[in-house]
Amino acid sequence: MIKSVNTSPISKEEALSLVKQAESNLLKAEERLDYLTRKTYLIQITINNKIYFLCDDDSLNEKFGGAIKFKQKCDAQQELMFWLERIDAVGNPNLKCEIVIEKDLLRNFISHTKKTN
Repeated sequence: MIKSVNTSPISKEEALSLVKQAESNLLKAEERLDYLTRKTYLIQITINNKIYFLCDDDSLNEKFGGAIKFKQKCDAQQELMFWLERIDAVGNPNLKCEIVIEKDLLRNFISHTKKTN
């Protein structure tokens, strides 16, 4: 079934306004898609079964909100190696280090929070 559409003429200014609005909506949608699909990587360090995240000033924090965020996993791995060398801990069996995806941590945190409520 085909529906007829009311196509009343519009002015050039109205048409330009509608095009600008559509461009703006498209840009917002592309930014949102980029945010939803982008991965950011964090350095997670476990010491004595306690989890920490590496921050900009080489400190460790239990909350991942203040952690260094990397756009590429290889950059996070490189920074981890530099950090281990700086603190002379390369090969230390008491440290368990891994690169984690920030969104996975958020999902786990949210699902854990919902289960406890």
